[in-house]
Amino acid sequence: MERAKIFYETTQESWARKKDFEVSVLEPLIHRLSGHLLLTKVVERTPSSVPYWYGETYKLTLTNLVPRIIWPEKPREAAGQKFVHRYEMIAPENTTTAINLPWVVEMYANFGRMGVIIGMVLTGGLLALLSVFFNRSRMTPLEFVVGAAIVFPLVYPASNFSLMTSTLPQLTLALWLYFRFGLTIRTSKKEAP
Repeated sequence: MERAKIFYETTQESWARKKDFEVSVLEPLIHRLSGHLLLTKVVERTPSSVPYWYGETYKLTLTNLVPRIIWPEKPREAAGQKFVHRYEMIAPENTTTAINLPWVVEMYANFGRMGVIIGMVLTGGLLALLSVFFNRSRMTPLEFVVGAAIVFPLVYPASNFSLMTSTLPQLTLALWLYFRFGLTIRTSKKEAP
């Protein structure tokens, strides 16, 4: 309890020193917890007045893997916009406002309670697999940092699943190519007489 109190006081002092921010230390915490309010709204309205999505928001997960340069007409990611219209959180004519759709809320909106239970098991498995792959004990410090950079965005799953995960394979491949071949090319140029 003492450590929590010290953390709170230190954080409050740090925020108080920043003149640009008119924010208390609790506001970021409230922002992080706002997903619970969103989940409550979705649970209250689904499926009684808003039907389940039955996986609709996950469909773009595979198509998002294809870079737009290869498929210019690829469907656009708009789950956040569709979500706020579906749950009548904005006016029907508003076509620009979107809201982040956290994973748990997305699971419930798609499949209800069982969707959350099964989805959390699958999510735990995915994160464990990524941890095994990107966080091995025999990794060099550089490999660990690169792996952490790849996996870190998943620490706070605030946007829908396909938006947050579909670029991971491309990022992993690009970083692997860079560190495998890019550094080799640069090193060979330095060694050349």
